[in-house]
Amino acid sequence: FILSSSGLPDFNAAPSISDMDTVILELNNATRKDSGIFAETWSNLLSESMASHELLKTELDAVDVSTAFPTGGIGAQLKTVAQLMKTKESRGVVRDIFYVSGRKRN
Repeated sequence: FILSSSGLPDFNAAPSISDMDTVILELNNATRKDSGIFAETWSNLLSESMASHELLKTELDAVDVSTAFPTGGIGAQLKTVAQLMKTKESRGVVRDIFYVSGRKRN
């Protein structure tokens, strides 16, 4: 996942219909015998991605970071990294790589 300093946004934050996520999953789960391997692979990956996104969003929203970070860009990025570090076990990872960037000062 690639996250911004403001965290993970909702998937389809402004859907055109109220149950859009359900409709997307139903449409992509409707493979037939003649659908082909690429259609099946696409559908499976989309469903898995939506489920992973929802799980990560739920985990990140539930994390409370007690450390005070500076306000502004680098502070928000570091807070997001701390939140991700706290969700390591629930995400089932052993190792993460984080990249943060700030303005260069002369």
